[in-house]
Amino acid sequence: MNYDISIFLGSDFEYTSVDPEICDITWHGNFNFCKSVIEKYGKDKKYAIRCHPNSSNDPNWEKLYLELVEGINTLNILNVNIIPPNSKIDSHDLILNSAIIATDLSTISLDSILLGKKTDIFGNTDIKYIYNNEWFNRDTKIDISNKIMLPYSLAHNMFVFRFTIVEKIVGYILFIIHRFFDKIHLQKNG
Repeated sequence: MNYDISIFLGSDFEYTSVDPEICDITWHGNFNFCKSVIEKYGKDKKYAIRCHPNSSNDPNWEKLYLELVEGINTLNILNVNIIPPNSKIDSHDLILNSAIIATDLSTISLDSILLGKKTDIFGNTDIKYIYNNEWFNRDTKIDISNKIMLPYSLAHNMFVFRFTIVEKIVGYILFIIHRFFDKIHLQKNG
């Protein structure tokens, strides 16, 4: 199924523990996030709302899901598909079948950017900072998915000590392999 906008939600119980004083991130809840996206793009669009798969680990997820559905119903949108956290729908297929991806704090925004989709990041995240920064968008000759990976790549993180040199090299090799198969896939599918 194709959508104008797919909204990828965060995990309620993970984001409620985010301390805005420490990381400068404020979480306003999934319904408020969906409402913000719909207010920006309009009720006449076809929406998919993908609940975070990790939300199914929350003992309250069924109640939270019902509250989300009831809240969305109050907005009187005709074309909306709310996908529960325990759905087997592949998020990457959903990204590929959507014109715009909207996220709040989820790293699915990185997947969306790497898959070449227009991505609207509402939350205050490092990915949003990179993606929306003038220096990032200045050079149009470089493939956007390669460019956004630069800050995460081996060459730019050589002196970050979170990972061992072996982990960095393996990660870089896996990235190169992924890009190789991605190019083959693009060549086959035009």
